[in-house]
Amino acid sequence: MAVEKWEDCTEEDILQANIEKYDNDHIVDFYKGLEEPRYAYIEYEVVFKAVTEMLEKKIGRSLQAVDLCGGAGRAAFVLRACSPDCRVALVDLSEKMLAIARDRMSKQNIEGIDLIQADAFSFLDSADKYDLIVLSSAIHHFKEPLNLLQSAAARLSENGIIITIADP
Repeated sequence: MAVEKWEDCTEEDILQANIEKYDNDHIVDFYKGLEEPRYAYIEYEVVFKAVTEMLEKKIGRSLQAVDLCGGAGRAAFVLRACSPDCRVALVDLSEKMLAIARDRMSKQNIEGIDLIQADAFSFLDSADKYDLIVLSSAIHHFKEPLNLLQSAAARLSENGIIITIADP
């Protein structure tokens, strides 16, 4: 049954719509062929560099970070470049988007990013703690973003930070 009104939509309906969207070959082909200009996401570099330097100084060790709902890996790649010792996980529900990330990692010679197929809430149910959780253009994919942020906050280390960036 099709949902006609936003208020009738559930978080599960939205998750299913996203699964279908990112399984669509037209969407996948768009991301496969997307060549972004060199400075298209300079704000990522500025923000991630400042935050990772501050966190590393405060925590005194390499960071544990996750790019949640990270798609083809744009934020994870920038995060890794800003903090080469950071352990980065890229989490997305779409295996096809993760395959694009895997291919880009190979082409760009990027290492040290763990690719994990999972939806955000399932992933956040894990017991791991993270120093940095990044949501890049992801919040709008949830009916109740506050629930997502609360779930993410529960997985932060003592001095951890959540960054939301590039959301419409």
